[in-house]
Amino acid sequence: AGLISLEIADHGRWVVTEQGRQVLRGQDRVALRVDGLKKTDSKKPRKTQDILVAEADSELLDALKALRRQLATAQKQPAYVVFPDRTLIELATHRPRSRDEMSHIHGIGQSKLDRYGDAFLEVLERYGSR
Repeated sequence: AGLISLEIADHGRWVVTEQGRQVLRGQDRVALRVDGLKKTDSKKPRKTQDILVAEADSELLDALKALRRQLATAQKQPAYVVFPDRTLIELATHRPRSRDEMSHIHGIGQSKLDRYGDAFLEVLERYGSR
């Protein structure tokens, strides 16, 4: 807006211009544009997670959460350390029938597969395939 300028000859110092002095004295005004951020509706659900929850069998999901809670309590750890909700939702949705199929689920690496795989496969087997 021409209110300040860079004085190259004076080691790159910024100085207030005459127009800037007028603004500082209140003799002139500066109008700035207000960029509004697009507000998001906080009441809208997260689409991906909600779709997965809707597709998952709620009874199976509850059983998986109960097993997770039991394992976490035995280890004196928070439940998400065993598996996050997203992993349980994917397990309930895709219903893997083997350790190999289970290894393709988000959040299940070799270590967790070795530690928890058989217990979760047992619960999945009780609820059968879709």
